[in-house]
Amino acid sequence: MTPRPVRVAVVGCGSIGPAHARGYQAAGQAVRVACADVVGERAEAFAATYGFGRAHRSLTELLAAEPVDLVSIATPPGTHAELCLEALEAGVAVLVEKPSLPTLAELDAVEAGAERLGGTVYGVFQHRHGTGARRAKALVESGAAGRPQVAVCDTLWFRPDGYFDLDWRGTWAGEGGGPTLGHAIHQIDLMLHLVGPWRTVSALAARVARPVEFEDVSSAAVVFENGAVGSI
Repeated sequence: MTPRPVRVAVVGCGSIGPAHARGYQAAGQAVRVACADVVGERAEAFAATYGFGRAHRSLTELLAAEPVDLVSIATPPGTHAELCLEALEAGVAVLVEKPSLPTLAELDAVEAGAERLGGTVYGVFQHRHGTGARRAKALVESGAAGRPQVAVCDTLWFRPDGYFDLDWRGTWAGEGGGPTLGHAIHQIDLMLHLVGPWRTVSALAARVARPVEFEDVSSAAVVFENGAVGSI
């Protein structure tokens, strides 16, 4: 039997929303039903560009008007928990951008909501699925690469001061944390995926140059459960 196409929507039509739209365009089983953004004109332009049926100004408005199976949450991190729970309450599965939930309390609340409602929440960790990462994972799991002993995880991304001009960036309320949470999370997740869970972490974080409320640089020494050591 051919699977029924998945009716999808995107909430948040800014910088990362288009990546979700292009993914759905490339997926043969996705029907692009609707999108939403607090800036109505941006939602309308997004719908026209990426072939989404209708544009809305909020997830609430979208869910009331459209039958959807899956919604991408591509909004600032500080809004993720509320939007995830709203979608789950409506019986809609969620694909939420990283960082999925900025705090453990919000993570617990969304997890409890998903369990209570029988819903599903997926996090975005696409670096696991590249050809190189999948090949490395296969080598580790087969034993061909030997036992992992040392890991080095560097995220040397440059963000100018202007990157933080958006009102939600550079703040605890908007982002939930600095580049450790918002950028390095990709590489840290891939390291854990390949090497396994860690046992101890000794870390430092500092704000050196950027106009932000949190750190703009961090480093850590890690001991993994399998005895390997790593630096981040």
